[in-house]
Amino acid sequence: MGAKEVKIGVLFHKYSSSFEPDWFVKRTNKWIYFYYETLEAAKDLMKNKGMNLEEVLNHFREVGIPEEELLRLRQLI
Repeated sequence: MGAKEVKIGVLFHKYSSSFEPDWFVKRTNKWIYFYYETLEAAKDLMKNKGMNLEEVLNHFREVGIPEEELLRLRQLI
């Protein structure tokens, strides 16, 4: 739309990323789950990693997803 310059800012920047944003809050190599993408991540783990629902829920527990979120997730899948 005619912008002369575009800058990108992110919360987390992965060391392994081929893209370098202009600003970031923290660099990390850890996998990051955002509360609003739990369902999408669960479906991805089940489809692409061959995990069943219980394995996904246990994995989410290990990374600190709250039990109330896991109960909600169980109802959605």
